Amino acid sequence: NRITLAAFLTFFLAVHGIGNLTMISGPSAYNAYGKFLRVGPMGVNRFVLPLLESYLSLSAAAHLFGALKRCADDAPGSRRKLLSGAVILAFIAGHLRNFRLQPMDEPGSEEKDLARLHHQLSTKQRVGYGLSAAAVLYHTWSGLSPNFFVTMGMPLE
Repeated sequence: NRITLAAFLTFFLAVHGIGNLTMISGPSAYNAYGKFLRVGPMGVNRFVLPLLESYLSLSAAAHLFGALKRCADDAPGSRRKLLSGAVILAFIAGHLRNFRLQPMDEPGSEEKDLARLHHQLSTKQRVGYGLSAAAVLYHTWSGLSPNFFVTMGMPLE
């Protein structure tokens, strides 16, 4: 259902955003976070990550399909969410290209210098990341309706 998909996507965004804050601690912490995502404890993410990515992609596609079906609602808030969703979709494509789909530093290695890739972004790309982060925050916050919280077992009284 729509709420479950939104909850999963919101949880993913929160965890991923917190992980990206490791950049503040320096390149080695950021690269360790990236390696943990790719490899995980005892190498389990080599198998789990593709499953999670597939589920995340299907969830995002279902979320998008549902949003387009409801697009007939011409309320300004709906149009803003649709626009922010389009910005987020473009951001995800660029983000995957910049970080996920880049080859490892050495063939056969599990090392990828994500901090270096991050610092190689142009000023224009960095501004795009900042604007996209704002769109993600707006889109997520505006989607957190009272129904979401009630479904998650947090009655609003």
